[in-house]
Amino acid sequence: MTGAGESAEPGSRRNRWGTWRIRRRIIHATLGFCAMQAGYLTLWGADTRLNETLAVGAYALAGSVIGAYVFGAAWEDISMKRSARYESGYGGGY
Repeated sequence: MTGAGESAEPGSRRNRWGTWRIRRRIIHATLGFCAMQAGYLTLWGADTRLNETLAVGAYALAGSVIGAYVFGAAWEDISMKRSARYESGYGGGY
């Protein structure tokens, strides 16, 4: 059952924001894990090659998640604009 201005159709605002809510939770959890790991290694970690590798991996994971988040949002925006253009009858194919 949907409220005023909401529909359950694919691509609708309700579905789109629902998927982004889940994505944001996963992203925040991953970034929180990376921050806790880097903080622990900074404060209490011994200076070993293993801890160095773990720290580099945490920073690489955080950078990858942020890059994918930005790229995914831009990709979805472009896709939504493109589908709206095709549905309106304007715009040509590539």
